Amino acid sequence: MKKILVPTDFSKQAKNALDLAIQLARMADAKIHVMHAVEFPVGGLVDPVGVAAVPAYDHEFLDALKGKGEERMARFLDDFDQSKIEHTIEIGSVIANIDEQLARNDYDLVIMGTKGASGLKEFFLGSNTEKVIRTAECPVIVVREKVDASKIKNIVFATLEKGFSEDLMMHVKQLQDLFKATLHIVRVNTPNNFERDIFARPMLQKMADEHMLKDYTINIHNDIYEEDGIISFTNLIKGDMIALGTHGRKGLSHAIAGSLAEDIANHANKLIWTYHIKKD
Repeated sequence: MKKILVPTDFSKQAKNALDLAIQLARMADAKIHVMHAVEFPVGGLVDPVGVAAVPAYDHEFLDALKGKGEERMARFLDDFDQSKIEHTIEIGSVIANIDEQLARNDYDLVIMGTKGASGLKEFFLGSNTEKVIRTAECPVIVVREKVDASKIKNIVFATLEKGFSEDLMMHVKQLQDLFKATLHIVRVNTPNNFERDIFARPMLQKMADEHMLKDYTINIHNDIYEEDGIISFTNLIKGDMIALGTHGRKGLSHAIAGSLAEDIANHANKLIWTYHIKKD
């Protein structure tokens, strides 16, 4: 791991994300890029078809926006060791700027803070963190509370798949090695996706053997819903982090099926690691 992207909105959660990034950068000898996007003030303008319109701003106004962003960034970084940190202030959509950063640079990890979401806010708006989970090609770690990286010793790896993607497993093994942690593989049985232990456990063991996993446990956990089962199992074993693969559904398929990774990022009070599963 050489490069970590930390998008920030200067919140408490974003500060916790940067604190973790600095710890990981020390462990892996990596560099950190902190990015803040200053969104255009729309000011209530609406175009003829009812879509919010962004007025044309002159360079002087944009420079003033960027200057304010730089002031806030300086205050934000003031509490941190900045030896491994570079930063940029961008103008425009948060997600568009994160996507551009990820496309332009070869990042190994994104670390973002989140406040979570629930109810109508979660359904209608989603969060920037959710959108990054859905689209990023590199692993994403979602942070709420301040974390001591040296105490991350139990990682829950949740899978409902019939087989582990080679690409996903490579990244999971790298994650486990970074923290020198025990990997707890868990399949959550639900009424709609139930498999007897006599079949499920040997299948998980076979996949663990094929990928030459070390320092791991295999677990079957029963619950009504996958999300609740993953969270309850993590709490049961006092897990420090939940790791999941995500298929990055978009558009209508996302609206219908949703995303287990995004739901858990919203609701679990744990570190969440996700990786967009590529088709083998």
